[in-house]
Amino acid sequence: MEIPKQKYYELKAQSLIKNLHARHFDAYYCSTAREGMEKALSLIPKGATVGWGGAATAQQIGLLNAIHNGEYTAIDRDLCPTPE
Repeated sequence: MEIPKQKYYELKAQSLIKNLHARHFDAYYCSTAREGMEKALSLIPKGATVGWGGAATAQQIGLLNAIHNGEYTAIDRDLCPTPE
């Protein structure tokens, strides 16, 4: 990624993080997909049951594969045989 664009994203993220913290949300900025996946996994306790709705970004960065292959119980609606 070009340095000016990367700097722009970082500055916008810092502003967003500040606003989310003011509303009592935890928020983080990760500059790469790998960094984002590692941060997300660090927030999920080992042995946790994890489910998600539509999660395109989580799919794109490899997070869903990491959950399926890690020490978690995955509830994946795409793999369920029936809607129930």
